[in-house]
Amino acid sequence: MKRLFLLAALFTLACANENAPSLSDPGAPEGDDAVDTEAPSVDVGHQNPSATGTPEKCPGAALGATCEPAVPECTADITSDPDNCGACGNSCGGGSCVEGTCHPTVLYTGAGDGEHWLAVAGGRLLFADASEGEVLAVSRASGDVSVVAEQQSKPSWIGADGERAAWATNGATGGGLQLWDLRTGQTSVLAAGIDVPDSAVLGSGMVIWHDWTSGSIVGVVNDEPNRVVMLVNDGSAHAPALSDGYLYFASERDGGSIRRVDLQQDLETGDQAADQLVIGALGQTVPKFGAFATRDLQVADDGGIWFVHGTAGGSVWRADASGSVERVGEVSNAHDLTISGGLAYWVTDSGSEDARDGTLWATPLQRDIPAAESGELVSAQPRAVATQLGWVDHLAIVDGVAYFTTTRTAGLFSLEQWRLDTPAPGAATGE
Repeated sequence: MKRLFLLAALFTLACANENAPSLSDPGAPEGDDAVDTEAPSVDVGHQNPSATGTPEKCPGAALGATCEPAVPECTADITSDPDNCGACGNSCGGGSCVEGTCHPTVLYTGAGDGEHWLAVAGGRLLFADASEGEVLAVSRASGDVSVVAEQQSKPSWIGADGERAAWATNGATGGGLQLWDLRTGQTSVLAAGIDVPDSAVLGSGMVIWHDWTSGSIVGVVNDEPNRVVMLVNDGSAHAPALSDGYLYFASERDGGSIRRVDLQQDLETGDQAADQLVIGALGQTVPKFGAFATRDLQVADDGGIWFVHGTAGGSVWRADASGSVERVGEVSNAHDLTISGGLAYWVTDSGSEDARDGTLWATPLQRDIPAAESGELVSAQPRAVATQLGWVDHLAIVDGVAYFTTTRTAGLFSLEQWRLDTPAPGAATGE
């Protein structure tokens, strides 16, 4: 009886298949009503890799079901593993991982609070350790630290160009400038018995700074030690910056203005060249512009002029040659503004003496950018690139790496680096 029942079932199934359409059957549906009789091509051995090396299959794939990619897993401790910090595969780029958050790489630690200047000098980074009276260099490639100069009296400002570096000292007989030749490694006295340079810049074969005593901008030629020349005789001139052979500066004149002087003409004739007005009446927009409150003046390649203004709460501003002025976001307490790779960077400090917190910000130099969804042009807003940096003293950015000196605890400073492409859990977009 069982055999008869089985034969009957097979006969019924064969009859049903005789009426089923096939690809060669002219009666098969066409167009939108066509039926794909070919089974989906399924590689049942295909597996989604995971960080553990344990593959995960896609259940139901042979039935044509959609398979969501497997979430990477790892056996690492994501609270402390610098290659899997906060999440599997999240690398700290050579930095450390603390409680699931990437932290910068520490290159050097020393004693003392206060300012610790630094400057990029080719493949090296120069910085001062005032407590030891030393100027040091760290290799950007290897991280090795070496002493450039010892027994320096309170070394402070440091600047560098492609061939030379200079730093300021403050001894019993007044301020001075030391010059270091990057090619020969020789150190020499550039100037002595001067006021300690303020807002100094190095370029065009000179060290240039703001002189508080005269309220002017002066400089010394690298190849002519102790020849200090008056470059701008303006009782309110400050915040010098160099760009394309011009010396830019802020002034109270013309209702608060940014001006410039042809530096080459000034040096060749020995007479002060007449300065030119670049942007005037800035005081109408920026409170008390020109009253020695402007700092970190930067001239971008597109002609835009960026600066930090102190009396407006340490805010970042941008002005163009047409006179248009804008405050960049609502970030305050900003300092160490610098321009690199089409972006403007600066740092802010917050927190308390016992919990020092610093943030690195960035914003595009191009102020109008397409919105992600609509494509309409909108004003770019600052973005927090990295947080929890301590109280940053000074900042330098080169080749996608941020170098900075900072004090995270009282009485101790460190020189640190942060790769700007490193994911930073906790860094957020802000205004």
